Amino acid sequence: MTDEMTDEMIRELCEMVTRDEGGRHFTSWSRYYESLEEMGLIRINRPIHGPTGMDYDSQMWTVEITESGMKIIVEQIR
Repeated sequence: MTDEMTDEMIRELCEMVTRDEGGRHFTSWSRYYESLEEMGLIRINRPIHGPTGMDYDSQMWTVEITESGMKIIVEQIR
């Protein structure tokens, strides 16, 4: 993982959605979602099945951009 944002990471952050227009889940196209999460720029919800305590498959995960991530996106727009 890296502490430094690359242009590619910023591009992915700006395009980050749970599912893109083609229906692809972010885990299938994003190369940097783990780094972006570690940097606090996105938040990933990884649900757990209550009765069994088992994690749901990654295709059930959702992603949202944090306030820190939004600040970077706004800077890119300016």
